[in-house]
Formats: sequence, structure tokens, C-alpha cells
Amino acid sequence: MRIHAGLVLTSIAGAVRAGNIQLPGLTLPSSAASNAALVKSTFLTAYTDYKTYAWGHDDLEPISKSWTNGRRVNGWGATIFDAMDTLYIMGFTDLFAEAVEFASNVDFSYSHTVGDHVSFFETTIRYLGSMLSAYELNGYQDAALLANAQLLADKLIFGWVPANGPIPYGSIDFATNKADVSSASNNIASAGSNVLEFYTLSKLTGNSTYQTFAEQGMVAIASNPSPPFPGLSPQQVFASGAPDGNVISWDGGNDSYYEYLIKYFKMTANANTLWGKTWAAAVDSSIKQLLKTTSAATGQRTYLTSASGSSNGFEMGDLACFSGGNWILGGKLLDNATIINFGLNITDACTNTYNTPTGIGGGGFAFVTGDGQGMPPSTAAQQAEFESFGFYNTDNGWYMRPEVIESAVYAWRATGDLKYQTWAAGVLQSIIKYTKGPVGFTSLNDVTRTDLSTDNLGDNVESFLYAEVFKYLFLMFDDPDHISFDTWVFNTECHPLAMGQNIPAPSGVLHSDPFPSPGTGTQSTQAGVKPDPTGKIAIGTAVSDPAAVTAAAVEVPAPPGVVTGTAVGDPAATAK
Repeated sequence: MRIHAGLVLTSIAGAVRAGNIQLPGLTLPSSAASNAALVKSTFLTAYTDYKTYAWGHDDLEPISKSWTNGRRVNGWGATIFDAMDTLYIMGFTDLFAEAVEFASNVDFSYSHTVGDHVSFFETTIRYLGSMLSAYELNGYQDAALLANAQLLADKLIFGWVPANGPIPYGSIDFATNKADVSSASNNIASAGSNVLEFYTLSKLTGNSTYQTFAEQGMVAIASNPSPPFPGLSPQQVFASGAPDGNVISWDGGNDSYYEYLIKYFKMTANANTLWGKTWAAAVDSSIKQLLKTTSAATGQRTYLTSASGSSNGFEMGDLACFSGGNWILGGKLLDNATIINFGLNITDACTNTYNTPTGIGGGGFAFVTGDGQGMPPSTAAQQAEFESFGFYNTDNGWYMRPEVIESAVYAWRATGDLKYQTWAAGVLQSIIKYTKGPVGFTSLNDVTRTDLSTDNLGDNVESFLYAEVFKYLFLMFDDPDHISFDTWVFNTECHPLAMGQNIPAPSGVLHSDPFPSPGTGTQSTQAGVKPDPTGKIAIGTAVSDPAAVTAAAVEVPAPPGVVTGTAVGDPAATAK
């Protein structure tokens, strides 16, 4: 079956305004309340253990009962940020207030891991996204939180080097405000997954600079004059926007660019038709070029593959499983049943990969199509898996990734099919049973092992376990009108951002310095500036307007127990 982008686009106008992702009148089963309560208690156990052994640091080490600061998240306390809106949504009011206080006072002017550059992508989706989400969820009242979000964004702006082109670079040296231009190209997920966050910040501050920078990168990727297939971009792009290579995929390095196209289309109510048209074209091309199906004897499972040139790889990673939910979302917005059904088929193929001895899926899987294309299993165990379930694992690790659960939640909210409730309840029980460490919950080295041994557990808990896995499980069992998919748009770290333009004017918000020229490497001498004596800066006032700001510097406290200006990773500053 094929679907053509031209037919899809006839339904774009007005569809996004219908807000019809969720099935009207969706009713939870009687089991949902106890499952929601179990998610909350499991999350609270995990977060309490983090607080006990790793507070203020990025990640918990559950085997060592210690902490680590990751190279990608720079020692700013990533778990606190990623857990913050989950705490709010689950109703842990005191813990949420504590997290907001911490996040509002983190000094983002330098990396707290010595010598490390800052990941443009991870910092945007985890830190910036979480602060904006918490600010909106809590009624736009935490002014210091928004102020710190803006200060962070003012540093992230240096990821763009306008002289080189509209695509941001992948990492930034916050000490010098210079992008790392040693890598000539960036992947489209890193370069194209910031427009939800930067648009929201522009909306909240009245400064369009953030939105302008983010949109120009998305436009450059989407406007490639000669894509491999319509709507699909090569995985790598140069700063100029020119493509680098011929790999196309919805897997890691590509995924959230496509995710953000349709979500930005929704968030902005189709203000620019480029986003919806590009996404629809990408789906159409993917149906023709990337979707592959196994035989009836193996369940007719539908997988979304990758390609290099004209050559398909007959495997799929769990990261690409977000596409099921994304196609369901987009199909609902466009009122297109064909896209919805393909999204449901992908979701069902991905949830099916949780047919393992632990009931938890691995990181990658392969298959053979009904007409014999693909990679035949190479071991007896793989052959048995394929014959029973229509896939075999190529990576037995579970890395706490949420994408399969995420798509199952979209499938539930869109259809009301109770099979997704049943499946998620089983996954929750498996996580509790098999991933519990000496403290907290963690990754599995091998999802086919059922022995409860610490040598099958990882000793590092990614912050997205708190942001995504626990939150998506909770949203499966929670009242669908509480955090509705029709009124909130989730960034790729599962931080919900509000729809709509009518927001309160910020009161007492600290606005940052006038923007320097991004990419010039100019050292900032001020962390920020205070508002005028009225305590308010009107929405729509440019940050660079001297009438709106004064030149008083902001004092941001150092993390507890750390000498101001000393990197947290310095053993002289803090002990592990």
C-alpha cells in the first residue's frame, strides 16, 4: 500500500487545530489506577536513591552506590533536571519545589566536568527543555527558572556560526563561547532538534532571536534541493546545509529531526507549511523505500529500516521505534488513516520485540522479509526467535531507552485498545523485577538472562530513565485529560511544552545580555542583567533594547560545597 504526500497535504490546513490526537471519551480500565500508583512508587524509589547517593551530580551509579558526571551532560545535575517535570506530573510537590530551586541556581557559564565541551543537542533537550517545561507546568510563576533557561540558551546560541551557515555545530566550549568546528558536519538529529525549545523560549520572553536561529537550521535541512528521496535528508549535513553522505534513516542521528517537523507543525498551528509538507513527504518516501514486512508465518511484522544509497539494511534499532508513535500523532493531525495504521503496525512490531525471557526488549533486531530479503539468523537461538516472533535480537542490551513505550502510549491514547495497557503493565513488572540494582533501577546487559545477578546490570543510570521511561509509563495509566496530547507537545526528552500563544507576561525575569555575534568567540563578561525597577519587561521587548535592561550583574550561587569558579570535577572542590 502506498500513500502520496500530495494526498496527505490536502488535509493539512486546519487539521492541526482540531487537537484530535486522543480518542474522544477515552476511558481507563479498572487496573490503571493501581498501575499508575505502582509507577509512582517505583519512580520515587529510584529518585530517592539518586538523592541519597548522587544528589547534585548527573547520574547514579547503582552498583557502586555512588555518582558520576557524564561527558555529554557536564556535571550540572542532569537527573534533577530530567526528573523535574516528572515530579510535577506525578504530584510530588515538595520534591518538585526542591528541584526547581536547584535548577534555578545552577551556573551554566562553564562546564562542571573539567575540560569538556558542551553537547548542543543534549543540553538543549535535557536542561533547556526541562526548565521550560517545569516553568509552564507550574503556572509560569518560577521566574528564576525561566531566567536560568534564558541564560543557558544565550550560551547555546554560540553553536551557530553564521559565517559558516545556518546549521549549528554539535558542541560548544562554554569557557570561550566558541563552537567546535573541527567536525565539518553534524547529524540532523543534533542540528534539527531544538526548534520546540527555542520557539517556546521566544514565546515566553518575547525575544524572537531564539526561534529565528532554530528555524533557520530546520529550513536548511528541509530545503535540500536534491534529497535522496523527497522529504528524507541524509543523516549528516554541513554547516552550510549541504548534505554529507547518503545514509537515510529514522534511527539514532536522524530520529528527532523528523519528530520535530510534525510536532512543530502542531505547536505553531501550521504557521509555515514547510514543516508539515516535509514530514508528509518523508513518511511517503519511507513507506515506499524503508518499510519492510515479514512473512505471514512470522506474524507479518512491519519494520522501518535504514538505507545507504539504494541498499537497505534489514534491521532496526529501538531508537527508531519512536516512529510508530510519531506517525500515529501525525496521521491523527492530518486525519489520515493510512499513516495511522502504518504507525500502529510499526508500534506493534516494536512492542513485539519485548517477547524475551525478561519481557524487556533489546537495543537492536533484524529480520527476513516475506520475499526472502534480509539477514538470516546466524545461531539456533536467533532462528528460534525469528520463527516464533518475526525478529531476532542483534543487540541484547536494554539501555533504559523509552521509544517503544513512548509509541505504545500514543497508540493507547489514539485507539483506546486495551492491549497496550496490558503490554505496559507487563513491562512495568519486568522493569521492577529484572532491573533493580542494589540501589535504584538500571540497564540490562542481556535481556535474555533471567538470573537476578548484578553482573547483568549496568552501573550508570541515564537521566532519561526518570524523564522518559517512568513518565511514559505513568502517562499510559494516568487520566488522559491530565496531561493531554492535544494540549501539550513533548520534546524528544519527554518534557511537555504548552500549546498556544496566550501566556502571562513574565514578572521579575532576569533577561540576558544583548546577544553577541554567535561564533565570534567573544568572552561574556556578565552572566546576565536585572530587569528595570518596575520588575517587569514587556512581552515583545527585544533583549538588546537598552531601555528594557540595566547593566547590573547577576550573582549565581555555586553548587553546594563547591568553591565558586571551581569545576565540580576537580577533586580539590568536591569529593566523590
